[in-house]
Amino acid sequence: SARTGSIGVVASVGVFEAGHVGTIIRYGERDILVTAFTNAQNITGTVQGTLPPSFLITVPSTDEVQEGDVAIGQTSGWQGIVLSIVDGTQFKAITTETFDPPTVGEQVSFPSTTQEVSARVSTDPVASIAWDEQLMSAVHGWPAAGRFVKGRLALTSFVDAPNVICLSSVRGFTEFGLGANDDDAILRSVGAQSSRFLHLVDAGDLLIFSTGGLYFVKLSDGTALTPNSFVPVLVDARGSSTVEPVVVDDGVVFVEASGATISSAILDGDVYRKWSVRQLSTLHNQQITNPVALCGPSLAATEPEKYMFVINADGTMAVMSWTGKFGDAAVGFSPWVTQGTYQYLASAFGEYWAITGRSIDSVDTQFLERFDYGALV
Repeated sequence: SARTGSIGVVASVGVFEAGHVGTIIRYGERDILVTAFTNAQNITGTVQGTLPPSFLITVPSTDEVQEGDVAIGQTSGWQGIVLSIVDGTQFKAITTETFDPPTVGEQVSFPSTTQEVSARVSTDPVASIAWDEQLMSAVHGWPAAGRFVKGRLALTSFVDAPNVICLSSVRGFTEFGLGANDDDAILRSVGAQSSRFLHLVDAGDLLIFSTGGLYFVKLSDGTALTPNSFVPVLVDARGSSTVEPVVVDDGVVFVEASGATISSAILDGDVYRKWSVRQLSTLHNQQITNPVALCGPSLAATEPEKYMFVINADGTMAVMSWTGKFGDAAVGFSPWVTQGTYQYLASAFGEYWAITGRSIDSVDTQFLERFDYGALV
């Protein structure tokens, strides 16, 4: 209803809900703080600054001008989006760059034509498809995965944007201002929209595990993490489950999307990809039944034999062991059983700690237990 102050915002269909109050929406890349909810099509907000102007522009012909076209003034630098064609010579546009309108006599370029402006007048804010909502909010949910990488907070697995990755500016973990400068925040949509990113792992390079495959961003050679250098590369199309992967020496162990196979991403791929995926449990899949958690060895462990534990949904546990360098070693799995069930396992302080469930005098009881290297299993 206006470009400044407290304004009314009307949507063409019901997209708003009470949870929008307190969030930011953007019109023409300018912020509006939502202050009140009326109904699904009507809200009230306070403009943070000034909204971009709208103009009615007259040209010789709009025959080759289409709604949604980007219009660029060749001398003024004005840029806008064509929002509606009024008639054969007039169109309405919202400004995206440079608030001053194109001048009379100036050439304006469109994707399919160039026209000379013969008249232009300001109009009330026009209906626009150039509007946005917050990626993170009570309305659209919160990211389910995060990691600190190269001084940035990386977030992914957004409820309504499953294949989007967002990294904060290096200026601060709560600073998400986008731009082309090296220290600006980064926002990318990667791969198919049907694929959901689930995990971010800093393994020298940034590994991104998704339901549609494994990606990596090259960082281990000292490459700075910037908007220009952030280029995820698909390593393998095998998807990951929701179980958190674990870092093991030069590899990362994860559960495939099927819930029946344990695999690892190993730093031994070709020169371009560097990483490859290797299945570990091919001969032992009968021991893998919908894992709910993985536990790897402490990266500072001094014992020659290393262990990686798979906690299954039924409370059983399969244990993978190897000696030497992980990527070069042959691995095997053994079932470990206990009175009751294994519920969780963690490596801490150079030791393994388990949460187990047991029935004691017909009462279900949980125990915190430490594995003893000196005991026989």
